[in-house]
Amino acid sequence: MLWLGYSTFRITSTTGKIIVIDPFLKTNPRTPAKYKDLTVLGKVDLPELAKLTGATDVANYELANTMVALGTLDATKTLGINIGGMVSPIGPGIKVHMVPAEHTSSPDMKEMKPEWIGTPFVTVGTAIGYVMELESGFKIYHSGDTNVFGDMDAGALTAGLLPRR
Repeated sequence: MLWLGYSTFRITSTTGKIIVIDPFLKTNPRTPAKYKDLTVLGKVDLPELAKLTGATDVANYELANTMVALGTLDATKTLGINIGGMVSPIGPGIKVHMVPAEHTSSPDMKEMKPEWIGTPFVTVGTAIGYVMELESGFKIYHSGDTNVFGDMDAGALTAGLLPRR
């Protein structure tokens, strides 16, 4: 696992699959200069990277639909799910569970689409986190820029990180 600034991580699975979570890279002041060049990351899920590499994006339902409607993501390579949902976007060996989180969820539209003339920030659904289960069964809980909150226990329980009581 490689920290790329703020709440962005690059994960390499045991079979070499590359996953990037919360891909705030090009304008992130904490991202190492080397990784601001998106081609260095390989096949990952940022809209610009998705177009560059054909990667699949997983996002909350509203964000996924907004990004597809704006033309920043390809509908055939975008999976919009809700909290409690699970997908296997890069094959059956890796599972991505969507869990609750508490933070804002409003992307900078000018950053995503420079010709954007509307409100600079739009609300795109509920804040979410992810629990990723890799091929080996190892699980990673990523809640973005969320602070600790009580429902994390429920999210971890749902995704199988904690034993049932």
